[in-house]
Amino acid sequence: MAKYQVAIYNKWVRDRIRAGDDPPKGIDPAWEEVYYFDTEAINEEQAKEKMLHQYPTAQGFIIEGVEKYLSS
Repeated sequence: MAKYQVAIYNKWVRDRIRAGDDPPKGIDPAWEEVYYFDTEAINEEQAKEKMLHQYPTAQGFIIEGVEKYLSS
């Protein structure tokens, strides 16, 4: 399996904070920024699926990008 870096932020938090409002209740305001997670997967699509299982779009999470680590 290959190793991928997945960039995720929360759209609901970002939209509210950038509009000058408080973030949605119960969600850390730091989710306005992009978080980077490492995961192992067969391909980019599987890496996205794995992360969306933990951070679903139904809860406002958006995958900004997926990058495959280069092997050394």
